[in-house]
Amino acid sequence: MTNIKKGLHRIAILLITSLSFFLLITQTVANWKSYRQGLRQLNLIEYTAAPGKAALTGEDLLTGRRFEKCYQGAVDEGYTDTEIVEYLSDKYVDFDINKFKENAQTIKEKAFRRTVIISLFYYFLIAACIYLAVILCGFCIRWVVKGFKPNLCKANK
Repeated sequence: MTNIKKGLHRIAILLITSLSFFLLITQTVANWKSYRQGLRQLNLIEYTAAPGKAALTGEDLLTGRRFEKCYQGAVDEGYTDTEIVEYLSDKYVDFDINKFKENAQTIKEKAFRRTVIISLFYYFLIAACIYLAVILCGFCIRWVVKGFKPNLCKANK
């Protein structure tokens, strides 16, 4: 009887592990695709020319969180990097294209890393929950079949 339990336990672990890795791989691929598509959709004008905000200079625009919001907004709306550069070059005299390219690449890399890390975390969390659910179901089935025995830590005889 213990060999059957061990076999079922191993099969459950194998199924959960393979399902988790399958979900992880498919989610990572899906996130990569949505990341690539997401880079084509945002609203630059909303962030740069919001009513009631002080006018920005090109240097202000390329620094810190403001640039990240601006760039992500433009990309989410479907603007390409070339269109963003043209727009910003026309709007801001002191706009530095090289700094823009450097900052844009950094943001893309950071967004992708964040997506992968979040995906890994959630899928390992889901795998752990499924694993615990299978173990609890096994205990419940054991209690139903053999009757409730509160001392589960007894050594097998």
